[in-house]
Amino acid sequence: MNRIKVSFDTWIQLLGMIGVLGGLMFVGLEMRQAQMIAVAGQAQARNQAQLDDGPDTSYDESWRWGTLFRAYDKSSGNTVFEIDLSAGTTGAPMTYMHEGKQYIVVAVSSLATEPEWIALGLSE
Repeated sequence: MNRIKVSFDTWIQLLGMIGVLGGLMFVGLEMRQAQMIAVAGQAQARNQAQLDDGPDTSYDESWRWGTLFRAYDKSSGNTVFEIDLSAGTTGAPMTYMHEGKQYIVVAVSSLATEPEWIALGLSE
């Protein structure tokens, strides 16, 4: 078995490189931890500001779409049904069939009303 002689200087250089790599890893971990602390601090400050000021209830955008709900004939574009809902819609309407009858369901809500689902049955 052949032995390779390694000089003392080579060992010192190897230990120095290992020390540099360990230092880089440590700095990287420290930077990651500092970033996580900063993000957590921002979130905590935002939450505290909301608690201090209370939730922002100054806006109610249900007026934007209004409370009038219309059904249109797909082929002609004519209005076939119209109803004034209790609040503005908060989602896209969904349609389904049950025992041969078509229904439309839509979610409605505003700051003044509780959220609810409204189901409308279409006449045949």
